[in-house]
Amino acid sequence: MLEISDGPGERMANMKHCSRVFGVIALLGLSLAFPIHAEQVSPVASVAGGSVRGTTILGEAVFKSIPFAAPPVGELRWREPQPPQPWTGTLDATRFPNTCVQSKGAGSEDCLYLNIWSPEWPSQKPKPVMIWFHGGGNTDGGTDTPLYYGASLAKHGVVVVTAQYRLGIFGFFAHHELTKESPHHASGNYALLDQIAAMQWVRDNIAAFGGDPNNVTIFGESAGAEDIGLLMASPLTKGLFHRAIAQSGPLRRVYPSLDVQERICESLAEALDAPRQDQIAFLRGLPASALVAAVSHRPFCRRITVDGYVLQDQPLKLYAEGKQHAVPFMLGNTLREGFSAVAPGALRETIHAQYGSLESPVLDLYRVNGTMLPPDRLYGDAAVQYGTDQAHRCRVVLTGLQHQKTHQAFYQFEFARNLPGRPPNSSTHADDLAFTFGEPALREWGLESVADRTLSDQMQSYWTNFAKTGDPNGPDVPFWPAFDPIKRAYISLEETGAVAGEGLRRAQCDLFLEAERARPTWEHPERAPR
Repeated sequence: MLEISDGPGERMANMKHCSRVFGVIALLGLSLAFPIHAEQVSPVASVAGGSVRGTTILGEAVFKSIPFAAPPVGELRWREPQPPQPWTGTLDATRFPNTCVQSKGAGSEDCLYLNIWSPEWPSQKPKPVMIWFHGGGNTDGGTDTPLYYGASLAKHGVVVVTAQYRLGIFGFFAHHELTKESPHHASGNYALLDQIAAMQWVRDNIAAFGGDPNNVTIFGESAGAEDIGLLMASPLTKGLFHRAIAQSGPLRRVYPSLDVQERICESLAEALDAPRQDQIAFLRGLPASALVAAVSHRPFCRRITVDGYVLQDQPLKLYAEGKQHAVPFMLGNTLREGFSAVAPGALRETIHAQYGSLESPVLDLYRVNGTMLPPDRLYGDAAVQYGTDQAHRCRVVLTGLQHQKTHQAFYQFEFARNLPGRPPNSSTHADDLAFTFGEPALREWGLESVADRTLSDQMQSYWTNFAKTGDPNGPDVPFWPAFDPIKRAYISLEETGAVAGEGLRRAQCDLFLEAERARPTWEHPERAPR
């Protein structure tokens, strides 16, 4: 029997999206007041597995909790996602699914479901498709939050899909026994395989919802954005998508090899008193809560891995060689990415670790050698500036330069709206989400001014124009020039609307690029953010 959740309100407290937004999402969900409209005739669609029945509201069709894979429980824990089992009758697709098991233990392992918003029913012609992968550090999050309701985006003429994937130890556990039983001689990265399975399901079934399987955009934020960057470098995703958007998650890490990660994770099995042989059978018999408790003390045993299957080499190296998929790519960040702030007292030490003998001009630029750089009205103090420059802004510039090798368009953006009622150092991690998805998140966050709604409309137009054509421009938005190595054009998404610029933080990023050429991160992991 397929398990369906009890609705959007009950699990919002479990949606812990990237420490910056945990509390905000809880506030969002505890008193969710989504407007109720007169529902029309329930739409029914046929997919692999059976029929599904959703709801129609003001012409849009909404389907929730459609299984794109079998529940990864019991013997399917830590296996590649398997096709969903067919069902009899018509599946009720009117309630959101349970979230996948979270870092604190809430949620369910039976969680591989997706939700679909179609802008008209029945559909008159195939429409571009946008598949969303949520953030949350790859340890938390889910689709049951107004931050990710796709109704507003769908009104721009696209089919919106939001998909869940296994998290934490359930999504990233590597072990030599798992590697041995795998037909691909790999383990770990089950979360990425879930995302790929969702994309394959969309390819095979989205036409039933009015979507065009030959025009698919994947997009995500934070860990979801990092996953987008990884999917761009995986051989398994070729042909599954045609454009990509990543918000606040450029690739910046060096990932462990499979053999290294297997050894790291063996200590977790030992901590759980697993026998010397058949450890996986033992671990598959444990309740999810025991595994969550054990990995909380061993967080390194839930990392993305260069497994030779999903990822065949260090993604940063693949990008440097121009081996990511040749599709139009949009990538950007918020003004002050809170996760990346460096402790003020550690700034000199951090610069030394990341720049080595090239540190002197960097210390001068951020005034660490003398009078400290005064806080900037836009970018904050020196430590906040440095953290966002190194982990986001300049990484985006680097990716833009690397993407030129694919001969596909690249678009850079920066979200620069300071949210009302927040401290001066607002416009931080995840503040762009309500603007990306529009209602009801805007209303829940108190962003109901004409300026906020205008900015959200502009962003949604850019995002959906890009999904339609690979170019964010259209008659209803200011012109957004494509990135090039000389001008480095970008768009700034501000309270007053979108404003085009050139050379974002050029001085800081030139030093970053110089150091990256001399000491590429995949060869010098110390250059990666701490």
